[in-house]
Amino acid sequence: MDIKTASLTGGVATLSRHLIPGTQVQLRLQVGMRNLQATALMRDSRAQDMSFEIVDMSLEERSKYRRMLAGNLSNTPSAPETELAPAPVDSVVTQ
Repeated sequence: MDIKTASLTGGVATLSRHLIPGTQVQLRLQVGMRNLQATALMRDSRAQDMSFEIVDMSLEERSKYRRMLAGNLSNTPSAPETELAPAPVDSVVTQ
């Protein structure tokens, strides 16, 4: 799973396989030395991209995620507010 865009509430990712909208996944984001975990629901699909909505994340993880997003914005002033550089994400599908 490669994240194309991200915000505090979710984002859009490219997947190697199709997941049914509404599927619950455990995300483990690793950016540099930072590791974050969140529970997300997969949403609409567009070609090979699917959107996801973060539905559960601890306050500590959310704080790290917020700093990561803010830090990425300050490093790339020409990028839109919610855009993140593509990053590999491990996902574990739970049903």
